[in-house]
Amino acid sequence: MHCERSFGDSAPLTPNGEADDLIAFNAHSILVITAPPDPSPLPSPLSNYHRNSLSNASVKYCTTSPKHYHEICHSHDATSIQYLFDNKKKWREKKQKNDAEFFQRTAEKQTPRYLWIGCSDSRVPAEEITGLTPGEMFVHRNAANLVVSNDISSLSVIQFAVEKLKVKDIIICGHYGLCRLHQSELLKIPNERQRFHRTVELNIVEQCLNVFKVNMAQRNQQKYGFPRIHGLVYDIHSGVLKQLDIDYQGYLKQYNGIYRLHAFHTDEFPPTIQQMRCNMIQSFAEEHQEDDDGTISVRYISRVLTSESDLFSPEEVDLSIDFARSEMGDPATPFIKIESLIEFFAPRTTPDDAESSTE
Repeated sequence: MHCERSFGDSAPLTPNGEADDLIAFNAHSILVITAPPDPSPLPSPLSNYHRNSLSNASVKYCTTSPKHYHEICHSHDATSIQYLFDNKKKWREKKQKNDAEFFQRTAEKQTPRYLWIGCSDSRVPAEEITGLTPGEMFVHRNAANLVVSNDISSLSVIQFAVEKLKVKDIIICGHYGLCRLHQSELLKIPNERQRFHRTVELNIVEQCLNVFKVNMAQRNQQKYGFPRIHGLVYDIHSGVLKQLDIDYQGYLKQYNGIYRLHAFHTDEFPPTIQQMRCNMIQSFAEEHQEDDDGTISVRYISRVLTSESDLFSPEEVDLSIDFARSEMGDPATPFIKIESLIEFFAPRTTPDDAESSTE
């Protein structure tokens, strides 16, 4: 039986020209209209025929339940979707038995520590293979666990996870059995299985770097040292999940112009608190410094630094501006040196200081 799930005014036809059942539904009931066959040739358009047939049609209303609706639309047993509802019921009852406050707690808010970007492969469920429960991991899945710069879906997930949920770790997880070509390196591997495995690993490394390239991910790393980016690979054959040893420092030096969107004070990664403060000041100063003299507006820098309360307290901001003004020799100057601000938050270590610190 063919089903037309709409309120259209045309009756669907069988191959022999007979009008089949029309099913229309709303939030409360399903209307099943069975129009009798007409041996005469059908006119075109069909709307007039449909309206004329309604007077002789049998009409019945059905309550909307997934199982009942499925039985109406399909002649076979309604087991496929009902199987999900049966499992859901068992899962819910088990959850409530083990943790009576689970649903109330998770309904209030989500505070996941991890963002998981994985493959859509049905054999690699994120929470299942990591032993986590709902609310502990923010998940985004697509074919081949890709992070592409023009993919609005993946970028919006990363932005929400980093800026709103403030996740501490971003995981890119691939799995063996996924094939892409990195011909120059792969042809050097004689074993075909190892070659395929290396293909998967190279793809994971590439996506980790693509995540690092995302502006908001870099910005938060400079602000807080988070999120950390990890590459994991899952072996479907053994169920083993392992972490890849990714030389971020080497890749960053090699592709510095591509992946360094913000100005890093040093090449050390991850940055220290002093480096994060310097990086933030430099980031704010870009395109806001006055000409070539390295100065910046006190009003502007005071406002933006105060807004970053995780790194700068209001008292520290005031003291840093007073220090920078004293370096200028004018306690009321509206412009201060950027290097003076950096010097206040990350004073340079002199040889004498280094020697005394070891005593």
